[in-house]
Formats: sequence, C-alpha cells, structure tokens
Amino acid sequence: MTIAAVAILGLILIAIAVFDKPEDTTARTSTPPATSTGTPPPSGPPTSAADRTATTPFPPNADFVGTLPPTSANTTTLSVTVEGANVIAYACDGATTETWLSGTITDGKIDITGKNNSRMTGTLNGDDLVGEIELGDEQWDYTAGKVQAPAGLYVAEQNGEKVAWIVDAAGSVTGVRRLPDGTFRPAPDLPMKDGKVTDPS
Repeated sequence: MTIAAVAILGLILIAIAVFDKPEDTTARTSTPPATSTGTPPPSGPPTSAADRTATTPFPPNADFVGTLPPTSANTTTLSVTVEGANVIAYACDGATTETWLSGTITDGKIDITGKNNSRMTGTLNGDDLVGEIELGDEQWDYTAGKVQAPAGLYVAEQNGEKVAWIVDAAGSVTGVRRLPDGTFRPAPDLPMKDGKVTDPS
C-alpha cells in the first residue's frame, strides 16, 4: 500500500476529479484621479480588518489542519491543502464519515464544493485559515492552523480500497477506510517513525 502526501496534488486530484469546480470571477476597481486642486478625493470607505483578511494572498504551497464541533460521539477533523490556485479539503470523523471538497482560490478567497451539496469558504487570517463549512445538514465556522510535515493529509489506495489519514500539528491521527463496497471503517494505524510516515506494505 503506497502512501502519498497530499502535497503532491497531481496524484490526489485524480482521486477527486469527479467533483465540479466552482467558477469564480475577479472584480477590479480603479483609483479615481486627483482633483484640479491637487488633493486626491477619498478612494472609498476605510478598509476594514475583514476586507484586509479577504485579500491576503495564499502561499504557493500550504497545509492547514483543524477540528469541527463534535457530531454524535466523534469530532470531525479537517485538512486543507493549497498548491498554487488549487485547493483540496478532506473532513472525516475517524469512524464512518468522510467528505472530499475541491476547487480554486480566487482573489484571496476559497470557495470549494464536494458531493451532497458540501461547500467550504475560507480566507487567511495570519497563519490560520478561517471560514464556514457545510457538510450535509451541518454548518460550522472553522479555524484551521497552518502545519508543517509530517502533519497534513495522506492517502493510500489498493484493490479498490481507499484510506485517508489526517495528521495534526500534535501528531494525532484521524482517518477513515472506504471499502470496495462503499462502506466505511476506521482507518488502520498510520505507521510513523521518527516523525516520518513509513510505508506499511
């Protein structure tokens, strides 16, 4: 079973290519010229903190991990991977539920979708990704912190079975295994040694 870090986005995009990506448009405004007195007119209302956050550029490559409020007895873990303008998000409860979302960044904002009307929006606030996520009938605000390897998302596929694990900044692992018949089970342990993921095959 081969482990692939989600940062290699080309491989992971193959697994979720069935999802539609949202179409986004970018609106631009120009600054009005100075008046004849030489004093430039106001360019609009003062920029709020929310406006500045919404236009903060994303780094070319980044991983974010956070948690969502508990559903039933389980807490849902969220992983978001950015590479260029492309975004993949994965949420799972470590037992029987998972959701994949994908899309792009436009004008400093994430707005991505997945199956069953799932949707996630987000902007940068410092090193944190903040926004809203809808999974089925549930909707939450979320905060996902930027993480460094070995934290992030890992995926393995073999014989029609797919396993995905999220490693958070503290090294805790949450994962789900999807069997060939479409049912779900908790993921097996993700082998790690000296802070690195090892190949379990």
